[in-house]
Amino acid sequence: MYITSATLNDTQVSDETYPAGQLSTGLIEALIRRLDGARHTMVTLSAGEQALMTIGGKAGEGFVVYQNSDASYHVLSATDAVSLAAGDVRQRDRLVDLDRAVTAANEFALHGRLADGLVWQTL
Repeated sequence: MYITSATLNDTQVSDETYPAGQLSTGLIEALIRRLDGARHTMVTLSAGEQALMTIGGKAGEGFVVYQNSDASYHVLSATDAVSLAAGDVRQRDRLVDLDRAVTAANEFALHGRLADGLVWQTL
């Protein structure tokens, strides 16, 4: 397991990568909290070649959280219905609060699975 945090500086994207030995729930939350939708744009957790969870968005507005493994995709939802219409990434039912994003990320990082008690849709 490792985490990559993408940062945009002018026109260049740089990645910060944290290997398994550095992972903690505090680090995961800190990386998600600093997402601002402009400079700090995305946090990706990797559980191997086939499984990723990505969190993007803006701390003050909400986050989009999705997980993919093999050929299946799961999107965390604030409601029971999620649609992924092309180009409509800020649809309100797909934006989740900090607590849900952190809960989902920590469960995936610690146990490699989707968090129970959250609404996930398989696409």
